Amino acid sequence: MIGEVAYADGRAAAVGTPVEIIRRLPHRPFELPRLFGRAEFPPADTDLPTANAYPDLRVDELDDVVLLPRHVILDGTCRQVLSQSFKKTPRQRHFGLNLVGDRIYQPRGRFHQRDERRIDGSVFYLDCEFPDIYGHHLLEVWLQTWALDLLDRDDLRFATSIQLRPYVLEVLARLGVPEHRIIPITGPLRCARLFVASPAVLARRYVHPVAGRVIDRIAGLRADSRPDLPGPRVYVSRSRITERPLVNEPELEKIATEAGFDVFHAQEHSIADQLAVFHRATHVVGPGGSGMHNAVFARPGANVLILGSTGWFTVIDILLAQGRYHLGYVFGDPVDPAEHGRRTKAPWSLDPEHFRQALGDPWFKQ
Repeated sequence: MIGEVAYADGRAAAVGTPVEIIRRLPHRPFELPRLFGRAEFPPADTDLPTANAYPDLRVDELDDVVLLPRHVILDGTCRQVLSQSFKKTPRQRHFGLNLVGDRIYQPRGRFHQRDERRIDGSVFYLDCEFPDIYGHHLLEVWLQTWALDLLDRDDLRFATSIQLRPYVLEVLARLGVPEHRIIPITGPLRCARLFVASPAVLARRYVHPVAGRVIDRIAGLRADSRPDLPGPRVYVSRSRITERPLVNEPELEKIATEAGFDVFHAQEHSIADQLAVFHRATHVVGPGGSGMHNAVFARPGANVLILGSTGWFTVIDILLAQGRYHLGYVFGDPVDPAEHGRRTKAPWSLDPEHFRQALGDPWFKQ
């Protein structure tokens, strides 16, 4: 059983031997998104990006570590939390750890109270803090397989705490991660040798070009186009999803339908059909969220319009769009405004006239 754990800062936090480093590639021209219905973008989860800036990537080899669910890596000897546990910095919230003191953490849940398992041999780390959210699977788990081209896969196994739903296993198999080599992290998992890759995507900072290679591999799963699939103008609906509800979405869906869009509930279709719909799409519209991240699978140069709440604006789609599709935004507001400067997942609404104007703009109609 594991109790409270400290953060290993300084030299201890840098534990790990670099296996391979992917140097920076020439930066691409940056395309700012279009904005409809207002003069300025609302506050986002970070400053709006203005350039394609991304770091070198590396794969580190860690010896004798203990893994916990939700992307927690501990030193196997002193039980300190290693820096690779944090996507950003230890000062920011981690959904697998509770901060209980000055850099002292308590693992969330009761997973750490279970008996420890030991895995000999080499293990590749494929985990995230949100084990059952599609967008995090796509951006933080699947895209990490960029590093597998650098490693000997003959006896490599893979550790993850994400929910291994059929579509997850289907995509992972496509990316070279067969089900029989996956080790679920359900409690303390001691690994003699662990490979940890730098993130190909860091949601508030960058999307590295190597992510495009993995996106193209996933796209190979798409089904053949069929007459019953929507497109090429698609409205990706969230009306059957309870989180961050867009309260007047039925009205917006009607406007989109009148403008020639097919309404598509992505979560109700196979991953192969989802990929086929986005591959065919020339115009994609929908409320921001995991479903709209699938715009990375649209044909090059597609026009994508995100409907966003001023209470929950994230910059990740701006980063994902670079070099793949043209992006625009139209914003609505929370029904009950949050305190100044606070983000909120509260219900929200969007002015139908702003939506009509965006759909009719020459930029989006082209």
